[in-house]
Amino acid sequence: MINNVHALSDRDNQRKFWEAAARGDSATVRVFVLSGKVDIDARNGEGFTAYSLATRGGHVNTALVILAAKNTAYASTLGLSVSAGQETVEAVVLRKSG
Repeated sequence: MINNVHALSDRDNQRKFWEAAARGDSATVRVFVLSGKVDIDARNGEGFTAYSLATRGGHVNTALVILAAKNTAYASTLGLSVSAGQETVEAVVLRKSG
């Protein structure tokens, strides 16, 4: 697992994010997602996103973490937020994954 994503370059963060997704390392994927240091929708040199790498490897939990992050990011762009005392499924997955 990555301890300090802030010490890595943007390119290294993205590469390690894809690698973690490909091997099904949900905890590391979660760290990268929460850090904001990766582009969830970016494609690697072979044209795969982190989500497609996770699903190709059969890593359901990792794919769910990525989907949760995408849904949370989309909701925030719409100005939506989690109400006090209520959590979305996405928030729970991001908090409890790993």
